[in-house]
Amino acid sequence: TQNLVRARGSPQYTPGGKGLNQAVALARLNVTTHIVGLVGTDKIADLVINYLEQVAQDTALITDGVHRKKDATTGVGMVIIDERDTKMTVSCAGANELIDETAAERAISLLHERNVGVLLVALEVPVPMTRKVAAAARATGCLVALKPSPLNAANAAAVREMLQDGS
Repeated sequence: TQNLVRARGSPQYTPGGKGLNQAVALARLNVTTHIVGLVGTDKIADLVINYLEQVAQDTALITDGVHRKKDATTGVGMVIIDERDTKMTVSCAGANELIDETAAERAISLLHERNVGVLLVALEVPVPMTRKVAAAARATGCLVALKPSPLNAANAAAVREMLQDGS
């Protein structure tokens, strides 16, 4: 089965994603913000890295927590607005789906080295790694905020557990 959705307007290519957009917004408010994540080794990764470096020049954004994952592609999302103004989002997690123990340990090291006071996490990366970093942050007295998005049946139980046990 194939569905054709006619989108209105012309395509626009901009770096983004929930985590990136919120980190950039905080940095533009002059809040020292460390962004942590993975990108691939593709042209989209170059676009994202260049964008982050450009934003970092004029804001409080610190980008040394973003790493390239060899042989991976960068996550992408596409927002489509149809002729009836109905919004649909399609996303592929790409490299962020590959966040593993090594990447989680790098994030935890940054938490300790930089004396981070607030950690904002979302569900765009594997939930077990999110929980690991969140638990380490809470153990240091860091406030952990969860944006439960994208929430789906597969991760809803894990989110309930995170909220109940504080990790």
